[in-house]
Amino acid sequence: MSKLLLVLVTAAVVSYSATEKLPAYITACKEDDPNLNACALGSAKKAFPQMVNGDKKYGIPSLNPLVVEKAEIPGNGLDLTFMNAKLHGLPDTDIRDVKFDTTKQYLEVNFLIPHLYVDSDYKIDGKLLVVPLKGDGKTNITLTDVDLTYKANYLKEKAADGEDHIKLQKPDFDFKVSRAYIRLENLFNGDKALSDATHKFLDENWEDVVKELGPPILEIVHQISSNILGNIASRVPYKDFWA
Repeated sequence: MSKLLLVLVTAAVVSYSATEKLPAYITACKEDDPNLNACALGSAKKAFPQMVNGDKKYGIPSLNPLVVEKAEIPGNGLDLTFMNAKLHGLPDTDIRDVKFDTTKQYLEVNFLIPHLYVDSDYKIDGKLLVVPLKGDGKTNITLTDVDLTYKANYLKEKAADGEDHIKLQKPDFDFKVSRAYIRLENLFNGDKALSDATHKFLDENWEDVVKELGPPILEIVHQISSNILGNIASRVPYKDFWA
């Protein structure tokens, strides 16, 4: 996967020394609950709608829409940069499964985004599959039925407040989509014939295009997930996550 440079307008992972209680909209579960996964899923489903407009106290950016100042996606013969990007559709996310293993210190969350829209300025130069691409302007990328599974191990580390806090380790994700639509304005300096032929190719080969562009685009969602979880965990001691 290409390395993504991501700059958010409203959120970043930063060190945080103050201690907060668990947000009121998150229901604590019992750590030894034999039905912990079901409890965690219910808590996540209840909390998420309260989080979509952001919560500065806990370092949560607004997801309605999520604004990304810049995302650079280099590598694989293609340099792609999004500027002033807005990701729409995140508030409609359906959290479908949560797996929380406190013994193995492992967390897994599966969620479905019915329609993820990216409206952005872009700059592209290189080759996608066998097609050379060069242009800059406005772009719209639509992904439907984004099925994404977020996975991470975690450690408990003592922070400056003297309390143990969760620290995520090696977060990763798997995904699949049911369809993708890509529109890039001003390709090839506005050459309509080349642009039309390119878009026709991208539409006909959308599954292969998703294999190339899907991971870095959804890496934005992955990093936001890590930011949100990491920012809450840096503020709330481990013991306060449990009833």
